[in-house]
Amino acid sequence: MKRMFGVKKDKEPPPSINDASDRISKRGETVDEKIKKLDAELSRYKEQIKKTRPGPAQEAVKARAMRVLKQKRMYEGQRDMLYNQTFNLDQVAFAAEGIKDAQQTIKNVGTSTIAKYKAEISPSRTIDEGAREEDSLSYLKLNTVCKELQCPNNGEVPPELYGTLGGS
Repeated sequence: MKRMFGVKKDKEPPPSINDASDRISKRGETVDEKIKKLDAELSRYKEQIKKTRPGPAQEAVKARAMRVLKQKRMYEGQRDMLYNQTFNLDQVAFAAEGIKDAQQTIKNVGTSTIAKYKAEISPSRTIDEGAREEDSLSYLKLNTVCKELQCPNNGEVPPELYGTLGGS
């Protein structure tokens, strides 16, 4: 069977964020080198334009200079895009490190501290739940009184009934 289908190859681990960032930075550096070469070529064309007399020869040099300038702008856009990608990857790496630090802090805190905080928080929750129950009971009481009186105001309680229900 191995002869027919072959053996499964071991997969390489995926590159880390720092590896990807380094690769993109290297590509950005090669684009920077290309931009420097184009700058040198542009400076030569500027000198040629200054030395030549106005006419077709100077126009030809200007056309070549414009072509080189367009290439330079294209490379600058690519470089900016690569540096933005590097920045984004660095931000992701920073966020991942922050998450790892937070996880480590939580592990170091220990369960006893967490249990202590839960004990402090739970009584306040029961008080809030009790208040909610009282509020919902008062609303139910108000609703039944309205139904009994058949309120003419689309279910709204007349102001004179608020005093009898204990509402404010």
